[in-house]
Amino acid sequence: MGQNTNIFFLFLSLTFFSFIFLFPTKHNTTILKQQEIHSSWAPLGAERIKEMVDDNFFKGIRFFRVINGFMAQFGIHGNPKKAAVWREKKMTDDPVKESNTRGMVSFATSGPNSRTTQMFINFGNNANLDGMGFAPFGKIVGDGMNVVDRIFQIGK
Repeated sequence: MGQNTNIFFLFLSLTFFSFIFLFPTKHNTTILKQQEIHSSWAPLGAERIKEMVDDNFFKGIRFFRVINGFMAQFGIHGNPKKAAVWREKKMTDDPVKESNTRGMVSFATSGPNSRTTQMFINFGNNANLDGMGFAPFGKIVGDGMNVVDRIFQIGK
């Protein structure tokens, strides 16, 4: 927890796009993990991610809430002025089409139609969140969950 994370946009297609998370470690090495964003699962959420990437929002973003076995949350910009602008850009909720299972990524919410920039990666099966309106828009692919699992461990 508290490690710098930089996210870089990779490519865009009609159905999904991917980007890479770069995790600096205690030993100054960098670990890569890839995430796919699926517009067919949550079109408004996928469009928001693209807007955030286009705005270079993710540079220097950190995980700020990590609960072992549950999720790792990120998405608050470190520049208070930039964070304030994005905080006002609330999104309409997408319907839940996929489940919050291991590796799925969803926007955090404080109630109906309140999503902004905060999101989380599910460590396990959190299908109970589906009925609360947490619509996954992406998933961690490849061996990326090995990296996500280490987020909690690094903070110890």
